[in-house]
Amino acid sequence: MTHPHISYPDPNYPVQLFSYHSSGIDRIPVHCHWHEDLELLFVESGTCFIQVDDQNLLLQADQGLFLNRNVLHALHSARPGFTFRLAALRFLPDIIFPHPEGNFAEQYLSPILSAPRLHYLILDKENNETADMLLLLKQLLPAVRSQAPGHELDVGAMLYKFWKYLVSFYAREQSQEPRHLSHYDNQRIRLALDYINEHFSESVTLEDIAGAIHTSNSECCRCFKRVLGVTPFEYLLKLRVLKAAALLQTEKAAMGNISDLAASVGFNSPSYFNKKFKQYLHCTPREYRSNCLQDS
Repeated sequence: MTHPHISYPDPNYPVQLFSYHSSGIDRIPVHCHWHEDLELLFVESGTCFIQVDDQNLLLQADQGLFLNRNVLHALHSARPGFTFRLAALRFLPDIIFPHPEGNFAEQYLSPILSAPRLHYLILDKENNETADMLLLLKQLLPAVRSQAPGHELDVGAMLYKFWKYLVSFYAREQSQEPRHLSHYDNQRIRLALDYINEHFSESVTLEDIAGAIHTSNSECCRCFKRVLGVTPFEYLLKLRVLKAAALLQTEKAAMGNISDLAASVGFNSPSYFNKKFKQYLHCTPREYRSNCLQDS
């Protein structure tokens, strides 16, 4: 269900729309990641949490969120058993600024992409600063879904207008205190997550993760706590469980042995795998598999 890195079928129209929902079982449908694309989220129903850097944002139905590029974020439901449905619009700034080296992009694009106070922006109809942006986002989503001739022009025009709102907002907010983590922390976490994602099925130690970002064990733990709110080992265990849950949705794993599944994602003990799976997803692997088979 995750789309951390995507490619656009038409390079002249770098826009893609995804839908996410929580059934009440998969509490963390999108684990922590980042990407070069810009992203607009809109909660169509329910309530969900979006973790952005070290912030845990509660978003309710009819609220939106702008996410800048290369910002660490994750998506999960507000609590076990709660459902939500969310639309995620990913796009590249090329659709608005086709000449990124030009003066126009230097004046209106680069300041936003590098703005420390614009890692994210909650869009709420009750906030006069963002109400117009939210309304435009709600008009933008059906335009993206449309296959009518010329809908790409409508989408491009709306994104252009959205960017104008964003530039105006940033101009008013420049005097506020930054709410971001250090760029150095973010760089180190990205390197660590790259390492963990590549080696999660192996025997990974704290020393391995700390070594990947060239720091001490203690500083590695502090960095994870500052940015993600968890220890490196906690993140690794959650990722292994999420990888197992994704495998359980495939036909091959659905028919396989739970012990083999546990080993394939890095757990040496099937009982410990069951314990952590239930802790994070609030059901056993067999119950999860049963629900997946019923839904298919």
